[in-house]
Amino acid sequence: MLALKTSWNALGVVGWVAVLKKVVVCRVASAAFAPNVRKVKTMNDQIQEFARQALKDGLAQCTEGQQNLFKQMYSFDDRSCPIDTVVDRMPPEKLDWAMRQVQSTLDKAAAKREVDG
Repeated sequence: MLALKTSWNALGVVGWVAVLKKVVVCRVASAAFAPNVRKVKTMNDQIQEFARQALKDGLAQCTEGQQNLFKQMYSFDDRSCPIDTVVDRMPPEKLDWAMRQVQSTLDKAAAKREVDG
């Protein structure tokens, strides 16, 4: 994850999107010549996978109580399932806000640790 963050910061958002688009275009081109090899993922699929993995990584650093609160907000059918399953079942339009909430929670916890020493 650290290498990905370093690459993200070095390239900037526009550069990173360009890299992802290039990968998608290469995969689409190769799929055109070998359509039965595998299903090609779209750009949205790759971004969603990235967002879901970032959420899982962030939630792994949260307390059990914070994870339960996340489940209450985003798991409407079964709150007893693991947090990774909740993230996998989330609708794509909720990912951005959920990432902001988790990051805010982690930032507050880090600030509290600094104050407490």
